[in-house]
Amino acid sequence: EVVNRRDKLGKLAFPRLRQSLVTRWGKYAWYKGNFDLDQNLLVAPTTYRGRPVSDINIQDYVSEIVSKYLPAGVSPWQVVIIPATDVQHYLLLRIHHVMINEGLNIADLLPLVPPARHNGEAIGETKTPLVGVCKTPQSLPCLKERLQQDLTNLWNEFISNYDPLEQPELLKRSPGVFQYMAVVLITSVSIFKEMRKGYPMIKNDIFSKLKYFNATFVRETNRRQVTFSNFLNAVFETLHPINIIKGTINWWYCGFVFTLKIPLLFYYEIMAFYSCLTLQYCRYSNTMVGFVYNYVPLLYSTGKEICYYLKLLIQAPNIVLEQLLFEPETIQTIPPCGRKVVAWSEPVKTELIRKIAKHTAVSETELLLATVSVTIARYCCQAGIIVPTEIPVTIRNVSSNYVFLSGTNVKPQDAVSGLLGLRLPVLNAEKDETLLENLRVIKQNFANAIETQPVSYLLTTLQTKYGVLTNALPATAVEVILKYLSRKYTISITEITSKHPNITQRTIWGHEVTSAIYWRPPQANMSISLCFNQYGDSITLGVMCDAQVLPYHPVLARDFSDHIEDLAMAVGID
Repeated sequence: EVVNRRDKLGKLAFPRLRQSLVTRWGKYAWYKGNFDLDQNLLVAPTTYRGRPVSDINIQDYVSEIVSKYLPAGVSPWQVVIIPATDVQHYLLLRIHHVMINEGLNIADLLPLVPPARHNGEAIGETKTPLVGVCKTPQSLPCLKERLQQDLTNLWNEFISNYDPLEQPELLKRSPGVFQYMAVVLITSVSIFKEMRKGYPMIKNDIFSKLKYFNATFVRETNRRQVTFSNFLNAVFETLHPINIIKGTINWWYCGFVFTLKIPLLFYYEIMAFYSCLTLQYCRYSNTMVGFVYNYVPLLYSTGKEICYYLKLLIQAPNIVLEQLLFEPETIQTIPPCGRKVVAWSEPVKTELIRKIAKHTAVSETELLLATVSVTIARYCCQAGIIVPTEIPVTIRNVSSNYVFLSGTNVKPQDAVSGLLGLRLPVLNAEKDETLLENLRVIKQNFANAIETQPVSYLLTTLQTKYGVLTNALPATAVEVILKYLSRKYTISITEITSKHPNITQRTIWGHEVTSAIYWRPPQANMSISLCFNQYGDSITLGVMCDAQVLPYHPVLARDFSDHIEDLAMAVGID
């Protein structure tokens, strides 16, 4: 259904599902070849190495499928159905990241119905410190909205007084220069609005645009009688001696009336000040006190925000250089071969993780990082690698909408946060360091990363959503930087938080999805990718590594639940 789905115009909604991905001169390109669905939708055998598929060998089975490259000459996606029992089966989706950038969502290829809220259950996304590392402007949007509202009111009042279409009697008398220039301004704005509205609907060539502009200009000027002869009449009307005398008398009269109104204006100012003190709201917005009350605090907080972002820009080069040049060396790994292997842990109840985090006064993210610290230490011991004191890792948050939400207006990039570079202390049993002591160090390093890296976090967010860096820098420079950074940060950590905690989804044929695991492949020289998947009421650690890490990659996931239990025992939680 997805492959053959069509839009309102009758065109294929996802044509890339039928096209193969090729590279030309270092760039990706799509090739329209012969499409055969059987090459992308596979049903795997029910046995693996002569034994029925079960919980015992499913990880080895899936890892072997993942380790094989996607077939050449076909569209870079694959759905593999792995039957296990009569009531249970596994569904493995493999998809190239380029397809996600082409308007396709992962959920479009998953046979799932949207999650439904059960009676009495509250729906709320798990809070994580990885979202909002860079402070979102608060005062700037408020100031923009306030100015827009006030200027709109002033403009509407200006139009009601000087637009001949609103005041037809203006066309019956001779205007002065001021009134005529007001009409010219209104006409110019009207022409600009009509051009903005009409340009997207006409042909994209200079002749069509000039023709449309001329038609709009003639129409709007004729409606308001903006002509050169009327301009000359306005000049003569203004310079007429009688009108000069009338204008002088009018100015004197206005000055006299204003003098008489000064006590009343003072009264309004006092009442406005009293209103601000008692009601915390100014009822007299047209007074000086009202202007000060409404704008001065907003301008002050806006100035603070601008100074904050300027400070970030000034500090950015120094911080980026520190991250590039002075980060500690990572663990020793063999150069990646490109093939991937996977593993995953037993699920751990989210409620238990929250209890431990509450008792230790840390976030759930920091608690999960503590388990990674122990995991890396055990991996180094198994692989015969020297256990480092600290290891640089990257960490980011991905909302479950990235995997489970679909729709024409859904952009997967909006569900991905920016990247943080973190010095993760590795728990070394030889130093008699306890889990809680290691957790305190992780909390300090994590807080320091959030405080010092808002610029890099913002840049990576903009890169994910809009491709800012790849569009601004040469492709060669981007490739060199990526390879260099991935040598420093060989481990990436992804936290997938659920938009619908404690709720499981169902397939379109009514079966419950008991577990869901997302793997984010390590890129460039990275060799290990860890993904904490929150689904339903539990969290599962998914591990994807380069095949060179074999056979030690299961160590990274196997003891995740044991690490959580050790932390629970350390704080006295049963």
